[in-house]
Amino acid sequence: MKRFIILFLLFSCFIPGLVADKGSPDPLYRQADNVPEYSQILVKYDTSHTNTVPDIHSVATEIQAEVITDYADMNYPGLFLVRVPGERDVQESVNYFTRQPGVAYAEPDYLIRFDRNPDDPDLLHQWGLFNTGQVYKPNTTPGIPGADGKVTDAWNVSTGTKDVVVAVLDTGIDYYHPDLSGNLWTDPVTGAHGYNVIDGNYDPLDLWGHGTHCAGIIGAAGNNSIGGTGACWNVSIMGVKVGQSWEGTISGSIYGILWAAQHGADIMSCSWGEEKPSRALEEVIASTDALFVCAAGNSETDIDQKPNYPAAYDLPNVISVAATSPFDTLADFSNYGAKSVDVGAPGVDIYSTWKGQSGSNVFWHDSFDSLANWSYIGDWHLDNEKYNSSPSSVCVNITFQNPSLQKFLVLHTPVNISGYTRPELIFSCEGVILWPLYTRLSVDACVDKKFEWKRIGEWAGAFLSFDDIHCDIPDDMKDSEILVRFIVQEQYPLEGINKTLQLWIDDVRFSNKTEAYTPSYRYVSGTSMAAPFVAGVAGLVKSEHQNLTPAELRETLMKTVDLKDGLKGKTLSGGRINASAAIRYTPEPDTGVLLLSPGWNQISVPDALEPGFNTASIFSQVPNGGHALYSYDPKTGYVRVNETDIIRPLNGYWIYSLTSMDVSVRFQPDPSIRKDLEDGWNLFGLLSEVPVPARDALACLGNNWTMVTGYNASLQWYDEPILREHLGNISDNRLLVPYQGYWILMNGSGTIS
Repeated sequence: MKRFIILFLLFSCFIPGLVADKGSPDPLYRQADNVPEYSQILVKYDTSHTNTVPDIHSVATEIQAEVITDYADMNYPGLFLVRVPGERDVQESVNYFTRQPGVAYAEPDYLIRFDRNPDDPDLLHQWGLFNTGQVYKPNTTPGIPGADGKVTDAWNVSTGTKDVVVAVLDTGIDYYHPDLSGNLWTDPVTGAHGYNVIDGNYDPLDLWGHGTHCAGIIGAAGNNSIGGTGACWNVSIMGVKVGQSWEGTISGSIYGILWAAQHGADIMSCSWGEEKPSRALEEVIASTDALFVCAAGNSETDIDQKPNYPAAYDLPNVISVAATSPFDTLADFSNYGAKSVDVGAPGVDIYSTWKGQSGSNVFWHDSFDSLANWSYIGDWHLDNEKYNSSPSSVCVNITFQNPSLQKFLVLHTPVNISGYTRPELIFSCEGVILWPLYTRLSVDACVDKKFEWKRIGEWAGAFLSFDDIHCDIPDDMKDSEILVRFIVQEQYPLEGINKTLQLWIDDVRFSNKTEAYTPSYRYVSGTSMAAPFVAGVAGLVKSEHQNLTPAELRETLMKTVDLKDGLKGKTLSGGRINASAAIRYTPEPDTGVLLLSPGWNQISVPDALEPGFNTASIFSQVPNGGHALYSYDPKTGYVRVNETDIIRPLNGYWIYSLTSMDVSVRFQPDPSIRKDLEDGWNLFGLLSEVPVPARDALACLGNNWTMVTGYNASLQWYDEPILREHLGNISDNRLLVPYQGYWILMNGSGTIS
């Protein structure tokens, strides 16, 4: 159901001295600095065989690899993160681990990227919450009245509750922001407001802004005379920092998800992704009891054809979100997909919280009247035509000719930072990079002209537009003279495209930070904004209907959309989120009917049954002629089923009726349903409410099954058998039917799910 590409905002440079570590233990998850893509591997062992296979540490040592994380420490045994030496081909290492005894699979630890289309903040006009056709932003065309998420009307029912926890898996959150501080989740043990996966501590402070913006969309405090309002006024926002410098890893995201799940997250907002699927990530998401709200991406792509993950995972607890405009159309940058993208939500010029700024005293300033203090390699030049330049900016051309080409701008006049306790580098930057390719901007520093450069900031993305980027100077560089350099790297060549783009840098200065703090707000566009909008609405619905499962919550959001012509054929629901309808929605019971014929019937149920309808007592009105209800155990044979025994999906049952009879059942869907099959004959049922070809329904068993046969209650005899990989009347393309039980002959063990 889900496929799509999302291109994600990822993280700015880490500022280690901004907030003290809150009593962090030694990190269980390790992530190396500046991890190159695919230099790590996720290895999953079949936990049923881990005691009989070689130790993974020994296996890794054979290729000079290192096991750096054991996810058993997160109560998820069998999954390991392995660091591969830089000189070794990662795919060869993947193949090596795949061949080892007991390994279920191995895969590269792909990078994830965050998604953003930034703009500068201005007046507080949150058209996504209510749209009256107002001028929501200066110098823009007013929107269409009613082209919003109907959130203000939902507030007449509920503004949320602190009992609902929404985890923002992103760049962290600015927990100093006064519009967020009252709605922060707090760990009762550590007092922290989340977790920092990157640094292995309890400080999820956002050093960039994207995560803070998403958090504000979800749950900025309402009715407090400060800034904006989140979709869910009252909520507990958990910050989980899963990356920085615009990039994170699958392994780090897995750790963050598991951490958030263990600490009670009901909803997880995920504005990041990667085009390559990760089986490990998919399995971890499926294992959690939370709704994952994922952005569909900003590359104008039909993601039915080009999926991206995690939004592409076809899981009942994943909902993917496209961006809509103030005119109730699909945003021109938004991805779409009739099968892959579930709903639309406001995602253009969304006003929300941004990372606040600490006060500072500037002690060195270069506004580029000239390049006298600088040396450069590459086509850097002064540009006096760029707006907001005083009187000029340093500009570099970006041509995408050589993926390894680097252009340097180097300060050759040292700046003395001795005596400053909290020194930082500040600069402004603006540039447009051709979507969806990437250019990387890096900032290095060195002391005393030793030219031993240390990375203090790094950014990559499809669109750069920043004010006052802050980079802390590391402690080991204080009390010295310092140099800095800016590096622009053109990462991808563009065949047939000769367009030259540009990036500007201006107002480079060194400052000493003070304790002063100023909160910030911005308008930002992207599906990264649409996803937390839906996460906030999900928080409202969950606060009013706390017993909803993640699958039921997703279903509620999808069934209550406002249908829009611009979203028909572009999203699965065909509509834009409607908070008012969602919070008032009462799901109809998921029901079904078992049709019994006179005589013996071989039956099953296609999903978990609702409490009160899940025991054999549902058959109490069936005239059974004195016969018992039976299941089948391959080891012991037929087993009598008592009235109080649970009727389980994927199990087959024998029941006798004197007459034709309808038995009504009510379902409570459970995505974790599975049944272990043993060598020999087993009695099972179909996990579907529609007929499915046998080869598809049993694909999870591989070649471990031989024959399937059902029982025709009308004829009181067995159907013609279905044989694996056969044609004609016994073809495995024949349909298996819901509510019917089947015999299956196994030639080994297997699990059906």
